[in-house]
Amino acid sequence: MHIEKNVCESIYHTLLDMKDKSKDNIKARLDLVEMNIRPSLHPQRIEGSNKIILPPASHTMSKKEKELFCKALEGLKFPESYAGNISRCVNVNKRNISGLKSHDCHVLMQQLLPLALRVHPTKNVQLVLLSLSSFFRGLCSKVGTSEDFNKLEERIAETLCHLERIFPPAFFDIMVHLLIHLPREAVLGGPVQYRWMYPFERFNKTLKDYKRNQSKIEGSISEGYLDDECLTFCSSHFEGIETRWTRPIRNIGSGEHQMDKHWIFSCIGRPLGRPKMIRLEPKEISQAHRYVLLHYDAIDTYRERHKEELMRSLGNRSSPYRDKVHAEKFPEWFRCQVDMQRQSGEVVPDIIKWLANGPFSDAKKYTGYIYNGIRYHVKDRETKRRTQNSGVLVTAEIELYYGVLKEVVELEYCGDLRTILFRVDWANTQNGVLKEDIGFRRVNFSHLMHSGENMLDDPFVFPRQTEQVFYVSDPLNEGWCLVVKADLRDTFDINGDLTEEHHQPIQMGERDDDDADLNMTRTDLDGIVVDTPI
Repeated sequence: MHIEKNVCESIYHTLLDMKDKSKDNIKARLDLVEMNIRPSLHPQRIEGSNKIILPPASHTMSKKEKELFCKALEGLKFPESYAGNISRCVNVNKRNISGLKSHDCHVLMQQLLPLALRVHPTKNVQLVLLSLSSFFRGLCSKVGTSEDFNKLEERIAETLCHLERIFPPAFFDIMVHLLIHLPREAVLGGPVQYRWMYPFERFNKTLKDYKRNQSKIEGSISEGYLDDECLTFCSSHFEGIETRWTRPIRNIGSGEHQMDKHWIFSCIGRPLGRPKMIRLEPKEISQAHRYVLLHYDAIDTYRERHKEELMRSLGNRSSPYRDKVHAEKFPEWFRCQVDMQRQSGEVVPDIIKWLANGPFSDAKKYTGYIYNGIRYHVKDRETKRRTQNSGVLVTAEIELYYGVLKEVVELEYCGDLRTILFRVDWANTQNGVLKEDIGFRRVNFSHLMHSGENMLDDPFVFPRQTEQVFYVSDPLNEGWCLVVKADLRDTFDINGDLTEEHHQPIQMGERDDDDADLNMTRTDLDGIVVDTPI
């Protein structure tokens, strides 16, 4: 973690050319003169003056680009417990970043640096730093085999070779060199999460809180630690009161709603906030009820029978058209079928009868919901908060749907049959979602898939069908946001592929003495004028 922090700081210090912290300074340029390499970056003396000009390097950014780089990080909002408030460490006017902690650099290096680097005009610089970010993301992944880490070891060597063509030799201190050894260490020592320093540093903070006597610091910490151990041991024998051992996890989804035998779809979650009673409009009732019927597994036989009837009646009409008619006609057809079965004396389960009758128009609305350890908030709740928990992703067979949570609705049927639905504003997949060449996805919520006013609109989704994402404002394109997947610390993707997902090889030009042919120099910027060192 300290290696990642030092490398991250070296990168943004150098990119932003921060005073006394950048690795590209007059001393670094004089090193190039002494080593007789990269003559295009050698300092140039101004005749009749004691000043010299430092020619711009490939990584050099203009004032406007630095402002955009900082602006991409200024308004960040993360999901709860995902990261600290990094935006308070960014100053757009002064074009610098300061005060980042180790975990802030961890998030910045792996998730945010690739997004901010989009403002850099030199593509090769983007690719190399994206590869470095991908290396750390793969190294810290929760899933990985020895073969995966061996491939990371091979590719980090290539990445460092490309870095040498971008940054001056002063950039490559011992911390950068240690990147070569980290994949091998992961093979020998196991996953990084069990060996890094975050738990120990947090525990050091706990020990410091035990300090009461400034003149006897060690003894004060020892007494506080002993008292805490004694209380923890005794608390394990208490019954009927909440202790450290019995305190529930903050984002746990258990509760009365989970244990209710009529809670359909086995939804493991609990709503947040005080419920507010609302009356649904007829079209909203129709939309919600249709979504429930089309996704409830217990009535699969009814859905298949209706599709067979449509096949016979519509003949050779296209499959999308039949699906549209099926979604439109199935609720009424399902109600008629259940009524016919009941009139004929056939035994129909109570749940089927309750579903056929449709939901009540009165429903409960919540401001948030916890499902499977994920905390969701509606968009309106985030206005005055520094967190963002409203981003929703639904993965279909051939498409990804990105949305913003607007309402959490509890729909009720007869027999105390209830279910939770998310009402979401979905970005239009045609003109509201774009995939960039380097893999990022941009979303524009001014282009929605539908307004929800049409009877056949589909604004609802079940919590179990969603994943959480968060959106970062795109400084290059006003009105657009970049999508970042929120990986929770307590979840594991046992089917993940480390090599394909986290570390793609970079494609750059072949080695050449003239870096200008490979877009490795900047001719659109003026050099920096500095005083001649003594």
